[in-house]
Amino acid sequence: MPNHLDDSLIVFDAEGINQGSIIAIEGIEQYNGVKVGSARWI
Repeated sequence: MPNHLDDSLIVFDAEGINQGSIIAIEGIEQYNGVKVGSARWI
């Protein structure tokens, strides 16, 4: 379920219990100039 306040994604288990949120982290430039994104579990 998307959360539009902080652009996170709320994760529920099969029983409908909230397991937390995943939030995207902006990419950082690597040595070859390619931006890489990642996610953080909160």
